[in-house]
Amino acid sequence: MKIALQRIYLLFFCTSLLLINVSCEENEPTALVNEDEYLVDYERIAMIEANQLKAVAQIFQPSFDISFIQYNAELYKVTFQSEYKGEEIISSGLVCIPAASQDIDFPVLLGFHPSIGSQKEAPTSFNGTIQSGIELFASLGYITLIPDYIGFGSSASVPHPYLVRSSVSENSVEMIRAVEEMLDELGQAYQKEISMIGYSQGGYNTLATLRHFESTQPLEEWEITAAAAGGSAYDLNRLREQIFQGETYGSPESIAYLIWSYHEYYDLPGGLEQYFQEEYADFIADAFGNDFTLGQVKGRLTRELDQLLQEDFLAGIRTNTYEGFSEALDENSIDPWQIQTPLHLYHATKDSVVSIDNSRNFFDEVTHTGSQELRFTEMTEATGHTGAGAPMLLDGILWLLSFQNL
Repeated sequence: MKIALQRIYLLFFCTSLLLINVSCEENEPTALVNEDEYLVDYERIAMIEANQLKAVAQIFQPSFDISFIQYNAELYKVTFQSEYKGEEIISSGLVCIPAASQDIDFPVLLGFHPSIGSQKEAPTSFNGTIQSGIELFASLGYITLIPDYIGFGSSASVPHPYLVRSSVSENSVEMIRAVEEMLDELGQAYQKEISMIGYSQGGYNTLATLRHFESTQPLEEWEITAAAAGGSAYDLNRLREQIFQGETYGSPESIAYLIWSYHEYYDLPGGLEQYFQEEYADFIADAFGNDFTLGQVKGRLTRELDQLLQEDFLAGIRTNTYEGFSEALDENSIDPWQIQTPLHLYHATKDSVVSIDNSRNFFDEVTHTGSQELRFTEMTEATGHTGAGAPMLLDGILWLLSFQNL
């Protein structure tokens, strides 16, 4: 699955990189008392000014109501205790706080960025430019949490568990707990109300985390306000059928990412040469989580499935009988459930990377469970998967704001 393998924010966030002159600060990491259960460290790294964000929003979408943009945003890098396959590791993420009185108890937004391939694209790999674009939502009055995802930032030493449902949901809980400790140490008030938003892989992560929160209640004292998710695949077997029904697929880097991830995460036997043709196997082994962007990975691969993949594997994945992968796809699909949280799904009708049928079917199935507060927007004007990213996030954040008294 291609999860925003090019910059989904195309105009909005590319423009923001040109316009936003971020005030960077080379602070020493804050000294902490060893009483925290999750929090390891944090440091303030930048300030983004509200007026600059207003200019960017007007350029991209003139109809966007810039009166919602009220605050400068302070950016912090946070590191926290986490787990990867049962082993303790240190994870990281970005925390963006509205620059206002610390007595204002802002709500919390958990924002999931699209898929990335290189370490330099991680939200905390901050060099004066915004990485994900979700940072901007702190200016609307949210304390915004953006996980790097395991495999990036401080956890770069382990492979990224791409589309592994339990990993992202548990990592999200760990980050929220760490940020609670951080905000308490800063003396920053906050509401124990959390909203979620994400596009593409971020959309999958939003639904995976929402399901985890509602089914296991790891944050019982928190209220989940609403969630917005777009452009993703929730039924991974339906995605498998879409990808492999033809002879070519336009986003071969997505296929490679998913196969590599499941092989690494589930410790499947053998090497990558059992899945990929010899000329690609060695490259894919080191393609993710290092220096290559997903666009660069795409440029090194072929769209011809029989030239990219080994014959036995291609036949097995088409019939869903290849040992290890059938089970992984089932385990990581997001099964429909009776959703208690207001949920807004988005998908572009012209999306050739992830078919809109994936979202349509998921929406129909959760509706039939008795879920009540659901919306589904078919984005007919978006040019495709990439082009729908920024419009979905801008519309989604305004929809989330409708549930807040900010």
